[in-house]
Amino acid sequence: MHADELNMVMTETYGKTIYHYHLHIMVLPVVDKEMHGSKRCKGPALVETVKEVMHQISHSKREKSEKALDKNGNPILNRNGKPVYHAFYIIYRISFARALTVASGEVRQKS
Repeated sequence: MHADELNMVMTETYGKTIYHYHLHIMVLPVVDKEMHGSKRCKGPALVETVKEVMHQISHSKREKSEKALDKNGNPILNRNGKPVYHAFYIIYRISFARALTVASGEVRQKS
């Protein structure tokens, strides 16, 4: 939590500098990935057993992804000319930000 944005309404009302407290939250889907022993293990009993469990950001291909667009709405292409896709957690973050923007606009209109 921090206060690095000036609250103009409160500053004008009280005649002294007042900052707006807020915090930034980032949520990423984390999965447990099991690392298995390879065929090069020293003991044959260790082959295909779980050697280690790692926490990592999910990069599932089954989740929804969208083409990345430039500010004109045209697809962004990589150096091979193929379209670039946003990872699904970026799509969630963008949609969450849009929802907050809409919700804050609704609150301002009511007050």
